[in-house]
Amino acid sequence: MASPQARQPTGMNPISFHLDRPCLECALAVAADATQPHQRNPVDDVSVVHFEAKSARDGAWYDVAAFLLQRGFETGHPEVKVRFSGLGGEADEWVNVHECIRQCSLPYEARQCAIVVPGDHILCFQERQKQALYFDTRVVDLQRRNHDSRGCHCRFLVRYDHDHCEEIVPLRKMCRQPETNCRLQIMSAMTRGEEASTDLGALTKRE
Repeated sequence: MASPQARQPTGMNPISFHLDRPCLECALAVAADATQPHQRNPVDDVSVVHFEAKSARDGAWYDVAAFLLQRGFETGHPEVKVRFSGLGGEADEWVNVHECIRQCSLPYEARQCAIVVPGDHILCFQERQKQALYFDTRVVDLQRRNHDSRGCHCRFLVRYDHDHCEEIVPLRKMCRQPETNCRLQIMSAMTRGEEASTDLGALTKRE
């Protein structure tokens, strides 16, 4: 399969390695509706909630352009035939909805490196001589560094799930999970609290 283009922070939704119930129901509903002949174009439906799918060919994750067909919903083992973004019909694949469909990932922004901790499951861009693809990965260790005008300079030791190789990567190659949204909210609240304390301290000094 062709290599995906580098992911951008805009237009992407959070990712989940195991879909929670609301997300799973959403995926099932989108897939079911999109494959009905009387419904709108499946691409229109997918544009509301963006998904990605894991390919059985290489174990990498690709953005989904459309859900084309469905099967196995009545047996409790639902599968959908997906078309991957940027690839033609020859790359269409049947994938298990429970195991190989999830919401799209979000690349980390420079300031968000603060929420990364060892043990996190992430999606990471692995570059090799013959391919460059996104794979499931676990953060093993990290080295925090000062930021400058060019952004984050922290380094992260990761281990890829598919081949167990370890590699040191920059933040720009990593995409985060949806559960980190809670961490971002906490970080934002703490930042606002620190700013409020600083403003109150300055006001007290002036008085």
